This record gives sequence, structure tokens and C-alpha cells, in this order.
Amino acid sequence: MRITNFVVAAAIGAGLVVGPAFQPAGSTARAAEVDGPKVTWQVSLWGKRRALSEGIEKMAEYVGEKTDGNFKIDIRYGGLAGPTENLEGVEADAFASALICTSFATGKLPALSGLELPFLPVDSIDQRKQVFETYLKHPAVVAELEKWNAVPLFAAVLPNYAAMGRGEAPKKLNDFEGMRMNSTGQVAEAMKLLGASVSSVTPPELYQSMERGVMDAVVYPFSSTFFAYRINELSDWYTTNFHPGTGVCLMIANKGEYEGLPDQYKKLLQDGKDGAYQAMIDQYKADDAKNVPVLEKDGVEAVTFDEETLKAFQDKAAKPIWEAWVKARDAQGLPGQDLLDTILKAANDTKQ
Repeated sequence: MRITNFVVAAAIGAGLVVGPAFQPAGSTARAAEVDGPKVTWQVSLWGKRRALSEGIEKMAEYVGEKTDGNFKIDIRYGGLAGPTENLEGVEADAFASALICTSFATGKLPALSGLELPFLPVDSIDQRKQVFETYLKHPAVVAELEKWNAVPLFAAVLPNYAAMGRGEAPKKLNDFEGMRMNSTGQVAEAMKLLGASVSSVTPPELYQSMERGVMDAVVYPFSSTFFAYRINELSDWYTTNFHPGTGVCLMIANKGEYEGLPDQYKKLLQDGKDGAYQAMIDQYKADDAKNVPVLEKDGVEAVTFDEETLKAFQDKAAKPIWEAWVKARDAQGLPGQDLLDTILKAANDTKQ
């Protein structure tokens, strides 16, 4: 679908003026901690409010409070564009900002896809936030987003993926051989290298697939996603430190709209990032605090691999994919090895 079609449809269907609105602050404005003109940014998301969207919700609250409503971030869950259209929507200035994920922009963000690589040495969501922030500053990543007329605001971080399944729990490398698993993207490729039989079904189909015995395990962000689709109810085990990868999502803004903001509003977007990250992380941790005791109560075994096994996973299932990724980026004229080294160094720095 052409960008012009969905922009017009969104505007007419929702009765919206698409794109940011700029107007002078009126005399009725109340005192604000940060003075400035009235600006409204429409932001395109999808689905419902959830942990992934808590960052932009917190940012909207922050800038609204600091400017006494003069800088308004208007979050739209649907109605502007779908997840596969958000990148093009920002490029065309159909709206000021959007949530994008590499899984919905296949082949369009090759440099950014480095953060999807399997078995990166990132053990927690707090570390992932720091790695993302470093990587988003890499010149090749900045240039890639500029091609889409976009600038990064902050990452919408996801938890590390884990495996959860039925039957005998995997304890060593060879235990994944022949296991029927649901997975996607580069994580799926890594599981194939471990000998798993990988397929991909839609989330609503997962429970039925496991219940009928046609699937042994699921690889998903831990822990709320498993509970959302009731996979925990059918499972005998889950992994605690397997970390085969994660999704890559971030909030972006149209470059022209961002550059058109007064400096004090740009500073607010920078100053509000820590709170945005913390809002997401707090929600994920709250989900885990609620869900992990349920797993313990139900007798679902927590599987923790030793360092030797984790290194074996990385050698067999990660390094070949890393090497192939570097070669593919080099072939596109990108500094593949430097991009990978940036990720690995940032991950190591978080552990110092």
C-alpha cells in the first residue's frame, strides 16, 4: 500500500490532521518550567498499551509536565499506520514519530539488525539499554536512519528471549537436536544450527500447537509473552540464561520535525530518556516478579546453563551467523566488522 493511501485514510477515518501542529503559545498558557511554543507530535504505535510502549508514555508525560502541555506527544495506538508502515510514515512526514521494529522492516535497516544477532553477551535488559544507546550513535546506524528521513529518540527495549517447553529439560548442547521449536528471524537460524526443527506459527496458535504435541518449545521474550499466550500452563521447563537473542525496536522521529523543535524541547527529549527506559524496565521486572513465582509454584523447572555450555552454544550457533552477517553488511558497503565490534565492546563495557 502506498504511503499516500494510508496517510489519507488515517486522516479521514480518524478525523485527524496528520503530522505535527505548530502554533504560537497563547496568552492563556499557564506557567511552565520550560517555556516554548505549542507543538503537537502525533506518534504511531500499534496494539495496546504495554511494557514496550511504557517508554513513550513516560516521555509524553514528562514533556507535557515540563512544558505545562505546550509540547504534547499524542500517542495513537492504531489509526495512523500499521507496524509495517511506520518507517515509511516517518519518512514521508505523515506523522512526527513512530515505533519501529526491524522484524517489521525486513531488509530496510541492515545496520540496525546487528542488535538482533543471536547469543550476544548481554545478560539483562539494563545492559541491553546501554548497548542500544551506544550502537545508535554509530555513524553507519545514524546514516541508515537518515536515509529514511529519521533520527533515533530511544530504544524500545525488549527482554532477552528464553525457551520454554514440554518434556525433558535441555541441559547440554545436544539436547536441542530434534526439538520442535517455534522461533523467528536470526534466533530461528541459530536454533537450526543447534539441531532444532524450527517452525513459525502465529502467537494465538502456539498454545494449541503445544497442547496437541506438534511443538515442544517456544522461544519468546521472557516472561510476560509466555503468560500472555498461556505457554507456561503446558510447560515443564524454561531457560534462565540461554538468551538466544531479542527483538530490536526503537522510537524514531522525522528528521525535519525534530530539527524544527526549539532547543529546549530537544533537551527535554534527551533528558527524558532515562525515565523512559526505566518505565519499560520497571514494567518488565514487575511482570517477572509476578510470573516467576507462578512458575515455581507450578513446578516448572528453571534451567540455568554453565559457562562452558553457553560458550559451546555461541561457538556452534552464534559465530557462524555473526560471520555471515558481517560479510553481508560488507557486501552492502557497510562496515560489518566494526558494527559487530561496537556491539561486543559495548556489551563488555556494561560488565566492567
